Amino acid sequence: MTQKSLVIDGKKEGASSVILSDNVILSSSQNGWNDIDFEYHYQQAAFIPEHQNTELVIAIGHSPMLIRRWLAGEFREEHTQVGEIQVNPAYSPQSCSWESPISFSLLLLKSTEIANATFDYADPDLVEVLPHFSQADPLIYGIAQSLKMQLDRNYTASKIYLESIRSTAIFHILQNYSNQKTTDLNALGGLTTQDFKKVIDYIHSNFNKDFGLAELSNLVGLSSRYFSELFKTSTGYSPFDYLLKFRLAQASKLLLTTKLPIFDVAQQTGFSSSNNFCRAFRKHYTISPNKYRQDNTRK
Repeated sequence: MTQKSLVIDGKKEGASSVILSDNVILSSSQNGWNDIDFEYHYQQAAFIPEHQNTELVIAIGHSPMLIRRWLAGEFREEHTQVGEIQVNPAYSPQSCSWESPISFSLLLLKSTEIANATFDYADPDLVEVLPHFSQADPLIYGIAQSLKMQLDRNYTASKIYLESIRSTAIFHILQNYSNQKTTDLNALGGLTTQDFKKVIDYIHSNFNKDFGLAELSNLVGLSSRYFSELFKTSTGYSPFDYLLKFRLAQASKLLLTTKLPIFDVAQQTGFSSSNNFCRAFRKHYTISPNKYRQDNTRK
């Protein structure tokens, strides 16, 4: 008698613990991130029974491994390398096993978010993400490494940063792992003059708040991904990079025109912490905020 496949509700926090015996090492939910679902694992040898997730799951390898995998009715024994990913669409049955400790991360993308992203170019009912065994994917691996580093260092990530990463991952999966290729948004023009002014005015008026891509894209009635590409065409920057540059410009003014402590400068310009502010400031200006103030303030 065939055993019924276990259904895992991907929307629930800690859903992976249903099939993984060792505790998660790093988790976006444990760090208070509400705009992306990401986990980093170190697991001993294990057999994972047949299961299917209600959402799309991307497994990213952080160590070489020999893994035996059943995916959508097909079996493979894979010798995977660091940076290879495996795409498991929602409700696609799979099971796997490995015989030595491995490290990997899981990036979960909600079905509703994927469907919303397809409205720009196709009927969502006709677009299907397909199961894929392990293959190298530098972009997704880079996203995983960035998220892992920030969680490992207990950084607080802004809403627009996390939404930008999620939007990029969704579009990349649709472009490379679905039954339909997406529109080349880079070939499209930028925002209309009216829409551009509306968005820029909003950013300049709310730069000290933690808003996301959704707030900006809703202003002009576009999906987050479509809006991001048009915005970049118009400005040369992603929405996140533009906001970061504007915040840093405002912070530099406060450093030179006030005696506010660094903590207050960071708070008044929208940074989640003084550490995040100092790191971003040093990366952009190649100097610390205190040194910048000292060198540029007239005595």
